Amino acid sequence: MHKHITHYFSLIGVLVATFVGFIFFSYDKSFQLAVITAGCVGYFTWGIVHHYLHRNLSLEVIFEYAVVASLGFVIGISVIYRS
Repeated sequence: MHKHITHYFSLIGVLVATFVGFIFFSYDKSFQLAVITAGCVGYFTWGIVHHYLHRNLSLEVIFEYAVVASLGFVIGISVIYRS
């Protein structure tokens, strides 16, 4: 893990930026949707690149990141349009 700490800092940056953008733009649901979408795409892309660089990218890994990103997207939408 110490060898690739910059990879994890970039993931944390994507997730923190998504969370901050989601909170900061609470007055604009369509922009919140764009923030959630960008965060999910960033998470998915990070996972693919990370595993590609570690030479252990497989269809299972791609599927796993797609499922988790989709779940995050669905949760984000449900929070945005909860009322």
